[in-house]
Amino acid sequence: MKSNFSFSNKRIENILKNIKRNSVIVDVGCDHCYTSIYALKTKKAKFAYNIDINKKPLENGISNIKKQSLFLKTKNFIANGLQTNEIEKKIDFCVISGIGGRNIIDIIENANSDIKIKYFIFVPNNNEYELRIFLQKNGFLEKKTEYVYENNYFYQIMLVKNTKIKKNKLMKNINEKYFLLGKYKRNNKVLEQYISFLIKKYEEIKKKSNSNKNNDKIDLLNLILNKLK
Repeated sequence: MKSNFSFSNKRIENILKNIKRNSVIVDVGCDHCYTSIYALKTKKAKFAYNIDINKKPLENGISNIKKQSLFLKTKNFIANGLQTNEIEKKIDFCVISGIGGRNIIDIIENANSDIKIKYFIFVPNNNEYELRIFLQKNGFLEKKTEYVYENNYFYQIMLVKNTKIKKNKLMKNINEKYFLLGKYKRNNKVLEQYISFLIKKYEEIKKKSNSNKNNDKIDLLNLILNKLK
């Protein structure tokens, strides 16, 4: 029997905005499986793989899926990222959310090469700059970046196309602004708040370290912020 499923989560809602209808998705680090449940119930997904490295969160997620009578539209298993042979279908969208940029890099570098993925949706909780450098060098094209503020955290939601063409060097038309902020839309109040947050962060680092290392970043962010206002 289906139970009522209603919750408000800006991060998941914005993740799903990037997913095309009737997609096959995989959620790496699925936790409670809310992303897959929401995607299946709104017809964004027709099938979902849910992966977690820990048994207990996955069991909780499977329980949530069964409550919504969606179990037959999912495959749920324990694995370390995408190091698995359990994925048989071609993946339209792979969601990796709530972990650091370096952990995302590790998952991509160690993924089973037989898994075919068209798009990734990354929501890192740190090291976005480092992640973007990796993406540019390894054949991943960031299509757009959405900004969400929820529960006292800023989230960058990155829609990334897997072009499969390794460059081993940075593209000439990519600049510092991109590595800091991604492919953002103008007229975004959350983006403005995030830039102000970054400026404050870099100024605090500068003060503590007594170093001018981040002066260029601070100047660039101030320039971008003034143009947005």
